[in-house]
Amino acid sequence: MPSRTPLSQVVILGSSFWRVAIGVVTVTVILIEPGVWLYEWLTNSTPLMCQMQNVPRGSFRYGSSATWLQIFQQVDLNIKSECPEFQLHFVHPPVGESGSDMGIKMLLNNQIDFAVSSRRIKKEEYQEARLKGFEIENIPVALDGIVIAVHPNLPISGLSITQLKQILVGKITNWKQVGGTDLKITLYARKHSNTFNFIEEDVLEGQPFRQDIEVVSTATEGVKKVASDAGGIYLASASYLGSQCTIKTLPVTNQLNKLLLPYQDLSTFAAQCSDRDRGKSNVPTFSAGNYRLTRPLFIIVKQNGGSQQQAGEAYADILLTAPRQELIEKAGFLRIR
Repeated sequence: MPSRTPLSQVVILGSSFWRVAIGVVTVTVILIEPGVWLYEWLTNSTPLMCQMQNVPRGSFRYGSSATWLQIFQQVDLNIKSECPEFQLHFVHPPVGESGSDMGIKMLLNNQIDFAVSSRRIKKEEYQEARLKGFEIENIPVALDGIVIAVHPNLPISGLSITQLKQILVGKITNWKQVGGTDLKITLYARKHSNTFNFIEEDVLEGQPFRQDIEVVSTATEGVKKVASDAGGIYLASASYLGSQCTIKTLPVTNQLNKLLLPYQDLSTFAAQCSDRDRGKSNVPTFSAGNYRLTRPLFIIVKQNGGSQQQAGEAYADILLTAPRQELIEKAGFLRIR
């Protein structure tokens, strides 16, 4: 039943919406243009946001990149509280781990209705969709930074992109080559993750990774390895590493040799660190355009004119509203609106 609310106004897309409760019936008065009034009598409690974003009713499945796993429950619960008839169900892959590749594959195979990806759609995926009779589209909803994690006692203040590249391809193999102590560098990585692919394509620009990578299966394992290895290095999402107490994150230097800090405050480590989120992403660093390790997050939508397209587009539209962008930012991602 609609609650009794005072007269209120919301301005959306240039139109004025006035809502007032009269008994148990809520009246929404919409001024579309001067002199034209549209009266919409609502006898249910459907929130205005759900109406404006054309949110469909029903149950919808989606899969995502491992990066999105850190926030999807908060986001979906938030959406459910406002749009209870838009029922979202996260689907884990039947075989293998969640990831951008797997999410898009499941979408193409009609196992889910839309996907969340930390990379753009590949040419061969567009082609496969067309062969199956539909198109697919990227809708950007946030940005994610990639951050360097090392052992907390490593005496390094930061790395340049050139130094990072040389470490990743095996030209630099000891920390003393970049001003640290005489320690062998051990690179830990999830080889089949989109973070790995992003670094290979956008940072290394096609150069192969070094051959002596220590493969880990999850980001949690990568952090544990670095925390126990004085010479270890691992790269992962800023949204994940910001809350990790057992590692140190390294700034990246720009062309002017200025340190670009990935977090606003990471003053506590190890014994001094609590379970609270100790690091909020440093928005100016990532949004200025000179931090190379930044990638968009996308909603991948089927362009088939049906409920799947409507659900994917509605999910993206909701994520681009101010309250959801704020929630995304609190989780360590970067808002784009």
